[in-house]
Amino acid sequence: MKHYLEVQHDIIKQFQKKLCLYPHCQNKNKDIIKAHTIQKSQSLKSISESGHVLQFDQTYNGIKDFVLYGSCQPKKVGINKATTFYGFCKKHDKSLFSAIEDDEIIPTEEQVFLFTFRTLAREYYTKSAAVNASPVFENIAQERPEIRHFLNIQNAGLNAGLKKLEKIYLSFSENLMKRNYSILNHLFIKINQIPDIMCGGLLYPDHDFDRNLIQDLTDVDILEWVSFTIFSQYGIGYILFSWEYESTIVLNFITNLLTHSNIINRIVGFAFEYTENIVFSPQWWNKLSPAKQKDLCFRAYDNYHYDFYSEN
Repeated sequence: MKHYLEVQHDIIKQFQKKLCLYPHCQNKNKDIIKAHTIQKSQSLKSISESGHVLQFDQTYNGIKDFVLYGSCQPKKVGINKATTFYGFCKKHDKSLFSAIEDDEIIPTEEQVFLFTFRTLAREYYTKSAAVNASPVFENIAQERPEIRHFLNIQNAGLNAGLKKLEKIYLSFSENLMKRNYSILNHLFIKINQIPDIMCGGLLYPDHDFDRNLIQDLTDVDILEWVSFTIFSQYGIGYILFSWEYESTIVLNFITNLLTHSNIINRIVGFAFEYTENIVFSPQWWNKLSPAKQKDLCFRAYDNYHYDFYSEN
């Protein structure tokens, strides 16, 4: 069986493939950059310490340390690398997102669309990479038949999820080319300070903020998604949720959030639980109590399977 470092290397290679997700871009692997999902200068730099932010280790080794041993120590990552993926060429990363990188956030319909498209592009890219990494896990299963059932479920979920994301991506790409931005509902929250955490993701909430089940994640074809971004601009923090107008489940999810008095705390817990594309301030993390740090660790790693990482 391969050493875990070899496994990790094989997986990482799939997440370093270069392509541009701008519709009809001809730069298949040319001039592809590390595109930020959270802006570096306005957002990441504002919570950094010596040019670094913190994030949980989502590599094979990091997940294994938590699942098997309960070890959870966030790692430092430079702001040039944090929240990046190889999903756009330099030309289109600049031109496409200029309305949310260079302009004041209102937000306009176009800005909501672009924030959503960026989280969608990253999710589509990472899901594709995960599917392409499936052969790595198949090799492990040949020597560890006890994880075969888990892998079958995982692979089925990944392939179904990728199929759904591709459908969403193609729909957004068509609307982007037509400049049809009026397809989304949104909730925009302004915070009069720089948030200590920043994140961006497109996800499928299965519970509301009272822990009531709202949708079955196994029904992939009918799942409703929400895009979720926390960022800052000019020293002000912002939280943006966006979803399709016809998504009644997500609308009820947002309505449930707004019934709570401690909305920001609820959103922080949600962010750690539902997206791995999250970074946070070193100073903020170090001020948290050990109990709070442990709670956030469990939220971040809760979905990983013990049997897969066990060496027994």
